[in-house]
Amino acid sequence: LQHEEWLPLVEEQIDLAVDGVCSDGYDSPRKALTPNGNLVCIGMSSVVKNRKTFLDNFRAILTEASTHFMSHTVFYGGAIQSKFDNIDQYHYDLEYLFKLLAKNKIEPPIHRKIPLRKVPLAHHILDKVEKDGFIVCQPWLK
Repeated sequence: LQHEEWLPLVEEQIDLAVDGVCSDGYDSPRKALTPNGNLVCIGMSSVVKNRKTFLDNFRAILTEASTHFMSHTVFYGGAIQSKFDNIDQYHYDLEYLFKLLAKNKIEPPIHRKIPLRKVPLAHHILDKVEKDGFIVCQPWLK
């Protein structure tokens, strides 16, 4: 779904947007926010996937850096990096998300669950297959 299709339906109506794709430099999710809405940037998969030249790498760095100057915006460079940057906020956010999940307030779309031994399959799916959700690697210990 391209932003041209969904943005007119929700422009300035979203309180919290989470973007892990960055297909347009986070422009469309910011336009979807209410005046006091917040944008959480959790990645730049479209930017990273399309990096081929030095200029592409520079664009990725510049895009991430620009999020630090946007009001009502936070960039998580991944769960690991967030944990090291602000451990208290990381624990609070993680606990809050788990509470929402337990109460069925949020339902992340799951494309497929795979055992850890099939991680190469996950890479193939990410590169080649149209997905309608996340790929979850199941723990190997029960």
